[in-house]
Order: sequence, then structure tokens, then C-alpha cells
Amino acid sequence: MSAKAHAGDRLEGHIDFEICWSRLVLVLRDRRNPAERLRVIGSFRLLLAIFVVISHTKGFPFGRLPDPALSAIVGFFFLSGYLMPATLERNYVGETFSAQTARYLLNRFLRIFPVYWLALVLQGAALAWNAEARSLYDFSHPNSFLQNFVLLGLNQGEFWHQDQRFIGPAWTLDVELQYYLLVPFFVLCFRRGPRLSCAAMVAAAALGLLYLCNPTGRDSIDRSLLPWFPFFAAGYLSYWYREKIMAGVSIRSIRTAGSVAAIASLALLFVSPPASHWAFACALILFALALLHTSKRQRGLDRFLGNLSYPVFLLHAVVNASGIPAHLAAIVAPGSVPVLALCTLFLTLPVSIVTEFALSQPIDKIRGTLRRQAAPLMTGPTAHTVLQ
Repeated sequence: MSAKAHAGDRLEGHIDFEICWSRLVLVLRDRRNPAERLRVIGSFRLLLAIFVVISHTKGFPFGRLPDPALSAIVGFFFLSGYLMPATLERNYVGETFSAQTARYLLNRFLRIFPVYWLALVLQGAALAWNAEARSLYDFSHPNSFLQNFVLLGLNQGEFWHQDQRFIGPAWTLDVELQYYLLVPFFVLCFRRGPRLSCAAMVAAAALGLLYLCNPTGRDSIDRSLLPWFPFFAAGYLSYWYREKIMAGVSIRSIRTAGSVAAIASLALLFVSPPASHWAFACALILFALALLHTSKRQRGLDRFLGNLSYPVFLLHAVVNASGIPAHLAAIVAPGSVPVLALCTLFLTLPVSIVTEFALSQPIDKIRGTLRRQAAPLMTGPTAHTVLQ
């Protein structure tokens, strides 16, 4: 390919990424009534899912742009860190803690597994359709089917005696599930001894950061909860001490810090791309924190867009495995990374919308019966309106 063509691809990549970034900045700089602003938290989650789609596009220039998938995953972990204790305290009250925990865990099961299992079925159909993608997998290990079906422990290849994920992004769900299981324990500890519990959580986060900065090369460790715990802990502590944070730090200062981190991530691209990736991840965390602490209200459309983030996150891998986006992009603009990303997104969104209406919404009615409404939180969003 000519130098001119390389330059064109690079420019297209920058334009595609800058469009997404400019939309996020416009959302965060919205100066309307604060009660109107929180509706974008769902759009923010969908944007994170779109970042994952972009990053998983073949040919994405990781050396020239911050890694959007890494940043999005960190953002999702932070949001879960904040929202899981919020929903446990907010939506399950007035009964024993064990019963409260049981309903919370059942609700999490209904949120995660049905859509994931559907994605597995669709992935099987996509691999049956596309022989090239099918050749990347080894179906001779019976354990691989059970490993992917169970999901919890998906990254523990040593336990399963093989390491194969039929849906690549699902490794993050294993990490999320580990955190979900620990949230009731964290809440109970913080209720009884907040200072000691906070110190223990910070120490665990510091240990996790050490492993994150020094990967072992083993997925059973590198893709366990421990290395990613700093981001869950940051979200959890942001929720638990939300009133103190809001009393001491303004929303504007949080947004400003996020903007500085975003600018720093672009500058660091010329010095250290890995540092640039993490700076951008920090920017997304700060923007998420600003959105979470802005107001309590969320509108229906934004809630729907937020709910789409989960099927988009999973099903884009299925769409990619089908090979259809690559064929479509080859017809429209051969070799163009932005066009390939748009084709993947164009095909993923309808499948995700159908999944949302046909599966997720009926299940959400069941999940709704597991919740009990309580008085609104003093600060931050009501968990049931923004929770995945």
C-alpha cells in the first residue's frame, strides 16, 4: 500500500475516534439543568461499548491512538464498582441481609446469563457459517463447552485444562461476576467497620495494581479480579463516600480533571503509548464519576441506550465471527478501518435491539419483581434507573 494510502487510513482513524470523543465532550459540557444531564449515563455506557467495537476492528492503529477497549473496560469496571453496592442497598431493603443478598445475586444472574447464553448460540451459528473463523477454535475439548457455558471461572484455564473463549470479550464478565459475589461481603464489612474495611480495600487495590503493572503472563491471574480490583474499588469507594466527595469536590473540577487526563493521553501518544492508554482510561473514570454524581434523574430513551450496551458489547464479537462486516467493508471501501468498524456497528445494533426487546425486556419484568423501592439516595443516581 502506498504512503499516501497509509496516511489516508491514519487520518480516517483519527476522524472516527475524534467524532466519538467530541460527542462525549459535548455531553459532559451540557449546561442545561443538572436534573436533565444524568440521562446521558446510559448513552455513556453505550459509548463505552462502541469503543470496544472500534478497538476490536482489524487494523485499529493502537500505536497512534489510545486503546478504546482498555479504557472502556476500565470504565465499565468503575461503573460496576459504584452501582453494585448502590443497587444492593437501594433496591433490596426491609428484610434479612441473607435474603437481600439472594435476591440481588438472582437479579445479577438474570441480567448476565440469558443474553450471554444467547450470544453463545449465535456464535455457534456464526462459526458454522464462516469456516475461516471456525478454524481458529478447537472443538475437541469437551471441557471448553462447559467452561464457556458456566462463565464464572472462564479465565481459569488451568482448572479447565484448556483455555478457549468462544466469545472473546466475555473474559470481562468472569471478572465482573467475581466482584458481584463479593459486593454483599463488602457492604456488610463497611457497615460494621468502615475505616478498617476501607483500609483493607485500598491495600487489596494496591496489590492488584502491582499485578496489573507486572503481568504474570497467565490468564488465570492476569484476567482474575485481583489485577482489575483497583477500578472496582475506586467505584465502590466513590459510592460509599459519595456525600463527602460531593461536599469537597465540585462536579466542574471533576470534569476539568477528566479533560486534562484526556489531553494528556493524546500528548503521551508521542512519548509512551501504554501511558496514553491508561491516561485515557482515567479520563473516562473521571467523566463517569461526574455523570454519576450530577443528578438522580434518567429518561427512558437514555435507559434504553444504556441497556443496549451489554448486547452490543457481546454480540459484536458474533457479528465479526460471521465475516459479514469484512465482506461488506471490502465492497464499500477496501482496507478502511473506520468503514469496517462502522459496518460492524451497523450490523450489531439491529441484532442488539432485537435482543433487547425479545429477551432482555421480558426478563427485566421478572427482575423488577425482585426489587423493592426505597427512599432516594441523598446524592448520586437512584441505582435502579442507571443499573445495567
